[in-house]
Amino acid sequence: MQEQNQKLQKLNSELSELLNILPNTEELLSKMEEQKTKIELLENENQQWQKLAQNLNSENSLLLKQNTELLNWNSK
Repeated sequence: MQEQNQKLQKLNSELSELLNILPNTEELLSKMEEQKTKIELLENENQQWQKLAQNLNSENSLLLKQNTELLNWNSK
């Protein structure tokens, strides 16, 4: 009987520890979810900046080509 009581006390102690950890785990999961959302937003924003950079590079290439053609035309 005493052995059972000791086992029950040990189980109660372990359960109590787990219950104390639970709020921290829930808070951590919540923060992880927030970070995931922020990362997704930043990835989306990064993709938009990359598209803008590609468009600007294309436009810059066209302007450079036009400049070269004008310089060649003026030198004739």
